[in-house]
Amino acid sequence: MKKYIFILAIVFSGCLTSCYNGEYVVQTGYQGIKDVTIFGNDIDGQTIKDDLMVVIKNQTTNEWSKPYHAVYNEVRKNYDIQDLDYIVQPDTWYVVYAVNSTGTIWDGSGYVTFGQGDYQYGARQIPICWGVSEMDGSDPYIKLQLIPWTSRITIEYPTSWGQVDTKEYGLAIFDKLKQLPGSSYDIITRKPIQNFGSYFGKPSSEATLIADGSKYSFSFNIFPTKLSSADCSMILYLVDDKKDVPCPDLNIEEGKIYTISFNENDLEISEVSVKYWEEIKGGNITIVPNN
Repeated sequence: MKKYIFILAIVFSGCLTSCYNGEYVVQTGYQGIKDVTIFGNDIDGQTIKDDLMVVIKNQTTNEWSKPYHAVYNEVRKNYDIQDLDYIVQPDTWYVVYAVNSTGTIWDGSGYVTFGQGDYQYGARQIPICWGVSEMDGSDPYIKLQLIPWTSRITIEYPTSWGQVDTKEYGLAIFDKLKQLPGSSYDIITRKPIQNFGSYFGKPSSEATLIADGSKYSFSFNIFPTKLSSADCSMILYLVDDKKDVPCPDLNIEEGKIYTISFNENDLEISEVSVKYWEEIKGGNITIVPNN
C-alpha cells in the first residue's frame, strides 16, 4: 500500500505554519531587534549618560510599544535597553524615540510629561535630551543619536543682593501672553501640549561666585521658548529679599547656553525701564544699562 504525505501550509499574519505527519512546525518572519546603538553629547559636549525611556511606534498600525528602560554601559560606551522583548514584522517600518526617564511620565499615546508635571514650577528641571531613528522590520537595528532638548540659562547678579532663594522660586518669569513652556509634550513633534503664563527657574543649589568674585551665579533649565521685554517680566527671589528685574528679548533655542547678567546699577527697581540688550559671542546675553 502506498503511503501519502499531506503538507498543509497556512499563513497567519506573517507566520508560516506547516503540518507534517501530524506535527506542526512554525516558521516565522517575526524577530527581535538585533542591535542597539544610542549615543550623544549634552550642551557642554559631555557624553549623555542619563537613564532613558525608549518607546517604539509601528508606522503601519500606529501602535506604541510599552516604555523600555535604557541604562548607559560604561564599558561598552553605549546604552543597554533592559528586557527588550519587542518583536518586529518584516516589510514594516518603525520609529524609535528616547528621552530622559527620571521623573518622566508616559501616557501610552505619544505624550510625555517631565518633572512629574511640575517642570515649569522649578521641580526637577534636569537637562532633557531627545533622540529619534527609523527602523526597518526586515533588518531591525536601532541607531539613535541623542541631542539636547532643553537650554540652560545662567543668572548673574551682584553679591550685595545676597543668596538666591533655592526653596521656593529662584527666578520667576511671567508672560502676559501665556507662551511659556509647560511640562507635557508630544514626543514626535516636541510641541508643548499647553503653555503657561509663568515659569520658575529654581536653582538646584546655592548660587556660587563668578571668577572675579563680584557676582553670584546660578543656573536652571528651560524648554525652547521666547522672552519679550514688552510682554514678560521677571522677579529674582532672594533669601531675604526679592527684586523686579528687566526681561530681555530672547529667543531660547534648544541645546543652547545663555547668560543674563544684572549689574549693581539695576537697583532702581521701582523705575526699571527696558534696557539695551547686547548679544555677545556664544549666545550669552548681558544687560547693558542705558546711561
